[in-house]
Amino acid sequence: MKSKLMNLLSCVLILSFAAACGKNSSNGSSANNFLPSGSNTLQASGDQAQANLKAWYNSSSEGGYPSLAYPVRQVTRSTTTFSTSNNCNQQSLNAWGINLLNLNLCLNATSGGATSNSTENVTLSSTGSKLVNPKLAEALAGIMSPGAGGLTLVNISQQPSPASSGSAFVIQYVDSAQKPHVFVIDSGINSALNPVHSIDGAAGKEVKLISIYPSN
Repeated sequence: MKSKLMNLLSCVLILSFAAACGKNSSNGSSANNFLPSGSNTLQASGDQAQANLKAWYNSSSEGGYPSLAYPVRQVTRSTTTFSTSNNCNQQSLNAWGINLLNLNLCLNATSGGATSNSTENVTLSSTGSKLVNPKLAEALAGIMSPGAGGLTLVNISQQPSPASSGSAFVIQYVDSAQKPHVFVIDSGINSALNPVHSIDGAAGKEVKLISIYPSN
């Protein structure tokens, strides 16, 4: 049963962003080790989702996956680069099984995209020290301090995570050039590993978490 669940979640991550410009960016995510979602059914958007995310960020609450049995984990992320252009198109795409509609990503599908994986050791947070995670701070900067980094919040949504027992928060910003900046935060995964997915429409870069080892 466990292997079937792992295979199912692997398929979810392999297919993520396959809809973007018809480009299939398979990146070896079949090695992912995420746990299935629990009984969380909470959904929210706008001000309520924003309030829920801020409450989580300011709290000492930590996601239950992975356990603290091994406080240092080997984490692998994939980075896909893509060309940007002035001829931006509204496109529909998916991330983590979450449908993100009409994002102006300015992808140049004809140029393809290079994907590479990188691995690093990450020490899990046991005290809710979310504020010391610079990547998480970047993701929430435009919410905690509106306008920070030149980003304007467009939308934020919350729904059950397809990869943990927590919530998946999808944050969408635009910069001064109207390029999108998207972050996915999973409250069920240890904060040291967040954000689990990001898109930088200005730099032409997509980064996603694809595996955690050990996986329990």
